[in-house]
Amino acid sequence: MLSTTSENRNFGRKDSRLALLLWVVLTSVVSVGLWECFFHQVPSAEAQVRPRLDAGAQRKQLLEAQNKTNVKLDEIIRLLKSGSITVKVQRQAKPKPEGDSHGKTKIKIKRAAPK
Repeated sequence: MLSTTSENRNFGRKDSRLALLLWVVLTSVVSVGLWECFFHQVPSAEAQVRPRLDAGAQRKQLLEAQNKTNVKLDEIIRLLKSGSITVKVQRQAKPKPEGDSHGKTKIKIKRAAPK
């Protein structure tokens, strides 16, 4: 009986050492993997040079675009007031039941003949 108990003890110690060795190896592999991922995680989009966001420059661009739109609208108003462009508004005789144009207004713009 003594020999079986000592064999069981030795067998238990071997299992413990094997489990400890396996735990150390797996922990090392996971640690190295995490270390590599942490330092080599730069995505390709971040590697590119991006312009700095500037709220003032964005507002300036918006104001310039708005001013261009206002100039175009002023030109349209001037042409309409001068009479060189006439606008006819027509309703559809039969609204199409299946299209997006159901009940919508069509606008035709024609330039008047030069005087």
